[in-house]
Amino acid sequence: MLRVALLVGVLTITNAVGGISSRIGGGQPGPSKRITQQEGRAVVASAAKASKNPRDFLTRCQDGMLRLSKDFELRAVNVTSSSERAIDIWIVGPAQRMCMDAGEAIRKMDPIETVAWFDQITVVVDPLMMTAPKIEKVAVTRNGMAVAPIYTNLVTTPLKNLAGATFDGMSGDVGFPLGAFAPGATVVVIAIPTDGQNITKKLSAGDLQRLQ
Repeated sequence: MLRVALLVGVLTITNAVGGISSRIGGGQPGPSKRITQQEGRAVVASAAKASKNPRDFLTRCQDGMLRLSKDFELRAVNVTSSSERAIDIWIVGPAQRMCMDAGEAIRKMDPIETVAWFDQITVVVDPLMMTAPKIEKVAVTRNGMAVAPIYTNLVTTPLKNLAGATFDGMSGDVGFPLGAFAPGATVVVIAIPTDGQNITKKLSAGDLQRLQ
C-alpha cells in the first residue's frame, strides 16, 4: 500500500512547475504504449546513476520514460480542481508512481532497489485543511459499470496544516486494476465523503493515455 507522504513532496514539485521539463532534445519520444516493469526499472536505475539530486533524477526519469512512450507525463491526474484547496485527490499509474517513489528514496538516501513496482492505478487522498471532506470511499466506473478496487487504505490520520494546527483527516490510497483505466472508454472517479457532496471527475482521453 502507498505511503501517501512519500509522494506528496514530489507531486508538489511537479505540479508547481507544470511538470518536470524533459531533456529529450533531438531524440524521439517512443510509441503510444504502456511501459512495462522491466522497462521502468531500467529507466529508474539509469536516471539514478546519472542524477545529481532528486529533482535532476525526476527530470531524467521523465525523459527516459518519454523515450519509451510518448504518452508518459510525470504529473498526476488531478481529481480535485485547482480551486479546491482543502484536499488533493490524484491518480498515478505504475511508471509515474515508481519515478515519484524512487525520487523520494533518493532524497532520503535510501536504495532505489527497494522501490516497488505496482501493476495498478492508484488514487491518492491527501487532506490539507481542517475543512477537508472526510473521504470514506473511492469508486470508479467504466462505461457506467462499477469497478471493484484491489484494496482500500483510507484511514483517519492526525495531520498538521501549514499553520501548524492539528486535525483528524481521512487520508490514504485506493488501488484499481490497470484495465479499468485503459483508453477507449468513459471512466469516472468518485470520491465519496462521510457527508456532503461527492467529488466526481470524468477522465478525458488524454488523462487515460498518460496514466502510465
